[in-house]
Amino acid sequence: MVETIINMVVKRLAPIIEKRVRDEVNLVLNSANEAGSLVSKLTKVQELLDDAERKGVTDPQVKSWLGKIEDAAYEMDDALDEWEMKIHELEMEGSEDVSDCWEKVSSFIQSLCLCFEHVVDRRRIALKIKELNGRLESIAKENEDEFKFLPKLSGEKNQDSQDFKRVLETSYVDKSKVKGRDDDQKILVSKLLSESKQGNDIHIISIVGTGGLGKTTLAKLVYNDFKENQHFQQKIWICVSDPFDEIRIAKAILESINKTSPNLTEFQALLQCIETTVSGKRFLLVLDDIAFEKQKEHHNILEAIGREIAQKCGGLPLAAKTLGSLLSFKDTVQEWNNVLSSEIWQMEIAEVEIFPHLYLSYNELLPAVKRCFSYCAIFPKDLEIDVNTLIRMWMAQGFLSGETTEKMELKGRQYIQDLAVRSFFQDIEEDDLSGHISSCNMHDIIHDFAQFLTKSECFIVDITDDEDITAKEVFCRNARHLSWEDHGRASSPVLICSVEKLRSFLCAEYLPSHVLGTLKSVRVLDLSSCGLQELSPEIGNLIHLRYLDLSGNPIRELPRTLCDLYYLQTLNLNLLDNLSKLPEEIYKLINLRQLLVCYWSDAASIPQGLEKLTGLRTLSCFKTERGGSRLGWLKNLNQLERGKMHIIIDNLNEESDVIEAQNAALKNKDRLQSLCLQFRGEVRIDVMEALQPHPNLLRLLFCGYVGNEFPRWITTSRSLKNLKYLVIMYCSSLPPLGNLKALEELKISHNEKMKYLGREFLGITGDERAIAFPKLKSLKFISCVEWTEWEDITEEEEKDVVSIMPSLQELVVFNCSNLKALPHRLLRRTHRLLRRTPLDELDITDSHLLIEQFKSSGGYEFLSPTCQVKI
Repeated sequence: MVETIINMVVKRLAPIIEKRVRDEVNLVLNSANEAGSLVSKLTKVQELLDDAERKGVTDPQVKSWLGKIEDAAYEMDDALDEWEMKIHELEMEGSEDVSDCWEKVSSFIQSLCLCFEHVVDRRRIALKIKELNGRLESIAKENEDEFKFLPKLSGEKNQDSQDFKRVLETSYVDKSKVKGRDDDQKILVSKLLSESKQGNDIHIISIVGTGGLGKTTLAKLVYNDFKENQHFQQKIWICVSDPFDEIRIAKAILESINKTSPNLTEFQALLQCIETTVSGKRFLLVLDDIAFEKQKEHHNILEAIGREIAQKCGGLPLAAKTLGSLLSFKDTVQEWNNVLSSEIWQMEIAEVEIFPHLYLSYNELLPAVKRCFSYCAIFPKDLEIDVNTLIRMWMAQGFLSGETTEKMELKGRQYIQDLAVRSFFQDIEEDDLSGHISSCNMHDIIHDFAQFLTKSECFIVDITDDEDITAKEVFCRNARHLSWEDHGRASSPVLICSVEKLRSFLCAEYLPSHVLGTLKSVRVLDLSSCGLQELSPEIGNLIHLRYLDLSGNPIRELPRTLCDLYYLQTLNLNLLDNLSKLPEEIYKLINLRQLLVCYWSDAASIPQGLEKLTGLRTLSCFKTERGGSRLGWLKNLNQLERGKMHIIIDNLNEESDVIEAQNAALKNKDRLQSLCLQFRGEVRIDVMEALQPHPNLLRLLFCGYVGNEFPRWITTSRSLKNLKYLVIMYCSSLPPLGNLKALEELKISHNEKMKYLGREFLGITGDERAIAFPKLKSLKFISCVEWTEWEDITEEEEKDVVSIMPSLQELVVFNCSNLKALPHRLLRRTHRLLRRTPLDELDITDSHLLIEQFKSSGGYEFLSPTCQVKI
């Protein structure tokens, strides 16, 4: 864990030294040499950390040695924050050139040894940097005299290293040089032709055998047999190689089809793009050189070792599960023996029954992933952990540093996946859109293990009326991360720890007014739902703050000083129902990545300057106002991604509003996955047309539109080619949506003025090859109380019309009390051959006319025998 913070400091310090040399800037009092010496010493310390942390598991003296290094590294990190912020302030003033700027703030480099407050005395700073070098020298001497840790070898393999890369094959083959494969080739070609004619299912044919057997050559012969044959509309050859890289393969498939490489990094987005590209086409995909798991020729030996390891689990299911996950990553007898003979089994008696098996798996993690896991000790047991929140906290602590700003969230999601695979997380929930893990929790023993790893720095303090607060001081005085609950006792964390060292402070129920200004090093500050009525202006003094959660408080106004938080990345203002506006100088928060405000409440006004926050990844809500915030402010916010963006639009019926809507440039926001457009009052159709989103959009909520004419882009498959989820609420009519080829879920909700649903809703144009709603799985009508008729197709159209909703699995009609009947012929056409719907579930609730008809007719003839009916 120490390695993570030192890595972060070295990576931050290196550019400072490089810029000093490049710009020939002289640092005061010879501190240039001192700063260079710091980098050298820290680099040498890094080389010893692997051995030191292994020994620190069982040796308290080694653990103390590591603590000294960690303390110094934390102080250096604080000092770097102050130095960089001062640089920014002077650059913003624009009153001095770069050289002068460096001359005046170079003193901040020398503050790398201590966390200090507003250092202005250069001589004092120079002495401090000398002190730090002395401390590091002393730490190094302790190692030389006592510990003698072994440095990591320069050639030592990294966990992410690859043993080898296979030579990539192409589909080219000289047929004249291949003998004896004619019969095999004919059999495979015949199999491909027969199976590809059996409907829309995907068929997989495997060619399996030992290396050198000629599998690739045979695949090439078959592949080239179809090159001149038009049976397959798309033919794709991909060399998989080892290790298996799903993102590279997906990109290669798209590049083979489109002849260009997609600018996408998310696997789910790539899959959706592939699905859209090959949808409705017959295609041949060859995945060459897939390497299956190596056979363990030492099966009997491994089984014997495995039995010995199993005995060490002591009958604990969690231990067996965790060690099973660990061993699945190991292929050799030596690796299994290393697990069996690990010194970790010799831990203290009090811990041996619980933690050794976890330690073995934990030690296989990269240092950064270890640090991320152990940080989870700050959460209470049994808490459902929101993954997005956790990743934002990791970013705030610098655990994801070293990546470009665009990739930090991606790296965080990879760490989450790594921890889940190794059973450190459980009860996994995935996001419907991205397929990423959205929430999880930790088994009680796993949580105990995380607390054991961080017992000197991470604490959950739950104060009750009958407890002696001072008794906790012994344990918490060196806390770095604190979760605080006092249950109304109005006590103070100042009593039990040095709050100026805290880097995380999670406060529930009560915040002592005098505490805020003392949190000098805090990076993560969670004050959600703690009854806070007023945020002190002292918030602006917390210069290291990167994550601030104020959600669920009765705050009416935010202080101007909030905008002095230069490093702030996440600002959570959800459920601040009394907040009327954001601070005027919000544009100063240039490092802000997440601005979270309420979706459905009357969101706080956003002042001008938002357009300067071009690094925003999440803007959950934006409200337009006459004389206030304008759509055009969204123009350059093209980094918006994932999450949900909710735009509230009031009465845009003037010519200038069209220009503002065009300036919003929603069609350029290719990373945005979910969008809600909520309309209040009259909106011109040309404004609606200008609000066209990017085709990558996956979810759209369309709310409150009272016009009868819908924008063309909402009915065109090319405009919304990846849209999977669509909700239309509080609208007076419906557009023809059947052409949305990727749509899987459609919900029509509270369309209280809708009385009639015609066949144009299907988007059928008379083209027999077209399919209305080809991928729609779920169709829901909710509280359409005035709806009386759903128009059916005619008997003649039933014979001629193409398939309608062939993938439909769920039909829900809830609180549509005036709807008299469902369209039988239309629903029969959902399966062309069986003349029955493939519905798995029909749910009719609080719609008495439909229910009466169903009961009187004894069931609907379009239903399959396996359909579950709920009435």
